[in-house]
Amino acid sequence: MLKPAICYKEAIENALKEYFYSDDMMFYQGCVNSYLIQIEDCGENGIYQYAVLGANGKLAGYIDYRIDYYSSCAYNFGAFSIDRGNPIMGKELFNLLEKLIHDMHRVEFRAVSGNPAVKGYDRFLERHKDIGTKHVFRDAFRDLKGDYHDTYLYEFVRI
Repeated sequence: MLKPAICYKEAIENALKEYFYSDDMMFYQGCVNSYLIQIEDCGENGIYQYAVLGANGKLAGYIDYRIDYYSSCAYNFGAFSIDRGNPIMGKELFNLLEKLIHDMHRVEFRAVSGNPAVKGYDRFLERHKDIGTKHVFRDAFRDLKGDYHDTYLYEFVRI
């Protein structure tokens, strides 16, 4: 279940602190820095932030994105699974993406190779191959160990 992140701000921040300096945080933030997300105190400017709750009401994850209403585009997604192995995170993320690709003209998001979520994103793309494309940027990202990763841009455009 998706709930406004502001209601779970402290729990989300505390959970994410546990992942600082990890590959999990690198995949979420798309960079080698670790920093706390900024959960907005008011829902404005096209910023959407959600806590993902499991069936027991336990915090399972966090999802955020932006909407540019002028161009009808959802972008700048972030999704972080806190309760690892709980399928509710993937289910809620993909339900949200389904809604957005039907409501918006364009939906786009990025992922770094090595991120376990890429398999799910590829399945989502296969399901929507009539409107979706995956662009690959080779060796576009370098991690702290010096290893290069491809970066993927997924785009879904209704014409």
